[in-house]
Amino acid sequence: MKGYAAPLLLAFICSACATAEPLPAKARYVAFEKALTGSEDASPFGRYLSNRIMAIHEKAETDEELASLRNQGAFPLWLKEETTFHERRTDNGRCLTVSGTTFDGEPGYMAVRFITEDGALRADDIHYNYPETADDFPSKAICPDEITLSFPGSDDT
Repeated sequence: MKGYAAPLLLAFICSACATAEPLPAKARYVAFEKALTGSEDASPFGRYLSNRIMAIHEKAETDEELASLRNQGAFPLWLKEETTFHERRTDNGRCLTVSGTTFDGEPGYMAVRFITEDGALRADDIHYNYPETADDFPSKAICPDEITLSFPGSDDT
């Protein structure tokens, strides 16, 4: 039996490596959330948002406009409680879908596209959605551009 222990242990370790895919976009989400709620960094946006989004922030003409853009970009703060994370690879990054309870107590989910930029994953597109119930949460990762919106009355035509 002693001769079988090492190969069995090695097989177990290798199977765990093969089945456990890391979730780097979730890790970036959690790190951004910590940076936003911590007091050590007054402006963590440039580390977590893409250059494209940061260029929009830089064009803000007033403090109010900048505050509005930062509120929209502070996506980890939109959910006060996360219940599920789904993530998948894309050609140039990852998509992360996070579901839970929003800051105003409603069920909600967000889809975030992360791109690889300057050696790190950075959010480049964010979509917020209020489904009718938590039963309508996505069961897999979706990218922001895969979401279609229905407007009231559009089914009536």
